[in-house]
Amino acid sequence: MAATIPVSTDTSRARPETRTGVLAEGWPIYAVLTASASIVIGLIWDISWHRTIGRDTFWSPPHVIEQIGAIVAGLSCGYVVLRTTFAGSYEDRSKSVRFWKYFQGPLGAWICIWGTIMMVTSAPFDNWWHNAYGLDVKIISPPHLVLASGMIAIELGAMYMALGAQNRDVLWLVLGKGAVLVAMGAILGGLGAYGVSRLLISVIPSLPTRDPLILPISALTLVGVALAACYIPARRATRVDPIVALRSE
Repeated sequence: MAATIPVSTDTSRARPETRTGVLAEGWPIYAVLTASASIVIGLIWDISWHRTIGRDTFWSPPHVIEQIGAIVAGLSCGYVVLRTTFAGSYEDRSKSVRFWKYFQGPLGAWICIWGTIMMVTSAPFDNWWHNAYGLDVKIISPPHLVLASGMIAIELGAMYMALGAQNRDVLWLVLGKGAVLVAMGAILGGLGAYGVSRLLISVIPSLPTRDPLILPISALTLVGVALAACYIPARRATRVDPIVALRSE
């Protein structure tokens, strides 16, 4: 009798792990990050608006940008919570935070939802406050504190979601760290180049005083080369079979 040896055909262990779950779709994180950036832009614009134009109606452009950012962040995170609750995998639910004994979602999504509620609530509260106590009130007022707490919550929630997504993806983790270093180098290099150019112009008056295209083109070229240098090895690392990598070690 010939003995037969069972051969396992399961190749799931030899396949590299890929991202799964709600955050693997990507767009909720990008939507929250875009909303977070729009809130910061709207806040800076709002401060400048009040200093130059003064108190205006609620539907001024800075206020609209801030509230749109809050609504986009809240709706995107609400989708993440509903998707995790009703169609999420076991891994997603095990890493999520439960609310009201039923709804489940990432911690960053819950923080953004809370921030959206605070920002939207502060709008009619601030309008009533100004109508009741006048337009020239101090910046530290209850409606403004509610608005500020909502803004900070959305910023923190966006950071939590971005960091959580980076931990699940080697490619974006490497690119994120590389982009931070590239941005720091570009900023420091631009400041240094501007200072050196001012110094040379003061020493050698015959040099041209303005050449606005050289510095941006040089900076963009170096940034592109640096990001490509980060992307190529990171992309190759994601294609490596982990079993093969462990055997080579």
